[in-house]
Amino acid sequence: MIASPQDMSRTRVIPMDPDGSFLIQKLEGTTLIVGARMPADGPPYLQQTTVDVIRQWIQNGALP
Repeated sequence: MIASPQDMSRTRVIPMDPDGSFLIQKLEGTTLIVGARMPADGPPYLQQTTVDVIRQWIQNGALP
């Protein structure tokens, strides 16, 4: 697990825990404590179907 460079107390990706993963929180805009929603130059933001693929990858263990 790798900490976010924006906030070392947050983990970018927690395998099998998409809701706890900072990446998903930033993509969905559910936590804006640190920085803006991703991508920073949005809107437009990623389509929900794309976020769902990333969410499923994390749920499946975030394998390389």
